[in-house]
Amino acid sequence: MSNNYYYLVASLPEYTPDSDTKGLNVKDLITEIQENISSQDKKTVTFFLNFFDIQNILQMISGREGFNILGNYTQKDIKNICEQYFPKQSDEKKEEEELTCLPEYISQILKAYQNPAEAMEMGINTELPLDRTLWNRYFSLASASSNRFIREWYSFECDIRNIAAAFTCRNKGWEIASSLIGTNEITDMLISSSAPDFGLKGIFDSIDSLLQILETQDMLGKEKKLDTFRWEKINDITSLDYFNIDCILGFIAKYAIIHRWLVLEKHTGEKMFKKLIDELTDRKLLQ
Repeated sequence: MSNNYYYLVASLPEYTPDSDTKGLNVKDLITEIQENISSQDKKTVTFFLNFFDIQNILQMISGREGFNILGNYTQKDIKNICEQYFPKQSDEKKEEEELTCLPEYISQILKAYQNPAEAMEMGINTELPLDRTLWNRYFSLASASSNRFIREWYSFECDIRNIAAAFTCRNKGWEIASSLIGTNEITDMLISSSAPDFGLKGIFDSIDSLLQILETQDMLGKEKKLDTFRWEKINDITSLDYFNIDCILGFIAKYAIIHRWLVLEKHTGEKMFKKLIDELTDRKLLQ
């Protein structure tokens, strides 16, 4: 039986993509949500936020700048995790340190890449890049989640990332298959179809609208449109949800979008914009 959070939902601020959000502290809002939901629903939110933990782990391992505070772990936690599993030659590995509540599906993969000789026993193919293995596992677990919002939202997120990756690879003459996450009807079509829309009409809703967005030349404008596209999907998923955990997850998903642009606006300038554009045009599109 689902919980109803009448007071909590009524207290959450609502925004649109065009709202004035200066001064908004998204991390505090998510903390407030976690403090006012059941223990079971808190686990659901924790899994939802693992998305940002994986992003942060991959960022730090690759040596790239940037940290998303919306994950479950602090920057220090992520640093300790990366140093334990992938210590630099100059670092001493601290065997006595234990990782705090790291999900087994993440720790298992990190252990496999730490010691590839034992990876076969875990059923993990370390010949794949670490980022693909982590995202494959995360999106696979999300698709099997008992929570409807997580299933639908992360299925959608994975699909649009795969479509965007295939679109970029096709334009640059790169192999598509190695840039995709997971396996489903959409990835099959992205790999095999030569049609302008990858044969996805009738398979992926609004494929024409998405491809039109991906054709936008202005990189920041494209990202704004993609996030508006995401925002509309959140509204669609939660259209019949009012005071339950799915409704709250919809709020969190929107807050995450808002937070992204608050961070960008806080660090405006040529360096930040160049960094964003470099990341968006990187072949490793799903890191």
